[in-house]
Amino acid sequence: MVAQLENPLRVGLQQDRIPEPQVLVIFGASGDLTQRKLIPAFIK
Repeated sequence: MVAQLENPLRVGLQQDRIPEPQVLVIFGASGDLTQRKLIPAFIK
């Protein structure tokens, strides 16, 4: 069994941080590269 250790980089930081909403704009989004590579990378 693996023991869960406290992350030393988070000591003193707030534990419940929620990221701000963000917007991503892809120019040329109808292209083949976008459909095959970019969109699947953001869905995962």
